[in-house]
Amino acid sequence: MSVSATTVSTELAAGCAIFFVRSLATPGRKGWTRGVAAAGAILCLGALFASGGRGGLLGLGLASFFAVYQGILRFKHIAGVGVAVYLTFYLAERYGISFSTLDRIEEQWNTPGADLSTGRDVLFSDALAQFLQSPIFGTGYGHFLETYGIMPHFMPLTFAVSVGITGLLVGLYLLLLLLALALTKLVDRSNPWAPLPAPIAAIFFVFSCVEAEGPFLNL
Repeated sequence: MSVSATTVSTELAAGCAIFFVRSLATPGRKGWTRGVAAAGAILCLGALFASGGRGGLLGLGLASFFAVYQGILRFKHIAGVGVAVYLTFYLAERYGISFSTLDRIEEQWNTPGADLSTGRDVLFSDALAQFLQSPIFGTGYGHFLETYGIMPHFMPLTFAVSVGITGLLVGLYLLLLLLALALTKLVDRSNPWAPLPAPIAAIFFVFSCVEAEGPFLNL
């Protein structure tokens, strides 16, 4: 796995979505296989809350929305998991067990004047300024990282500062493609893998908006 909390949390969110959809939305599966898949989803979810990365949590939330929207899962499935997660974390806190992701969210939420974007607004501004310096051909991949010590954290802007307007258009196209895939209605529900592309695309859509190391790097 990557050292980036954003990337690790995205991988865990994708794993959780795969296990969860396979356990509840796949017809004809035996009880024990559903149980194994549900256990895998719970394990990935627990690791997600402990990873410290909020991108995966946001991606999983969006994936759940699209799964309900498309009829892959029912709202009662999401609500049931939500109640189970709440009770689990409530009991964990009673016994002094903390979760990095929740601690980071709570700390920022309770801190007056805290930067909820964690500096991404400044990064976007710097990336846009560098793009405007060379909008046609860009400044080359890695130049922004050498200048600021960090990537733009937004796939279209990473492409834009690297190769110019062409990269920006490609990045926006890929972003919209992921969103379109998440919105595409299922046709063949008999295929056990058919429900998976939509929620996975939703998770990758969020990752493309918050990625830390470059488009899909180390994922």
